[in-house]
Amino acid sequence: MPLAVTASRCLSPGNVLLGKSQTLKAHNCKGEALSIPAPATHAEEWDKISSGVTDMWLWKTPLVLQFVMNNPVSKTTYDGNTWFGEVTAQGRIDVSASWN
Repeated sequence: MPLAVTASRCLSPGNVLLGKSQTLKAHNCKGEALSIPAPATHAEEWDKISSGVTDMWLWKTPLVLQFVMNNPVSKTTYDGNTWFGEVTAQGRIDVSASWN
């Protein structure tokens, strides 16, 4: 089952930590897909959870999105001014899976 995650529409590049091993992959906020190891080939990265339905299982793995707040992109506003107050970052994560 190929899985992919994309980080798009975010303001600052950063990292994605994938799976139980927390494999580090860089994202650049351009919506490029990062491959996630599938449970069938990398079971050690996933937790197998009963769905409550006979012969049907759910698979769960950590996915952590990090924004680097000391990146020069993060240090200024859209207008090029320095921040006043607390700085935060946000983005959107799209996860897709396909199987046959």
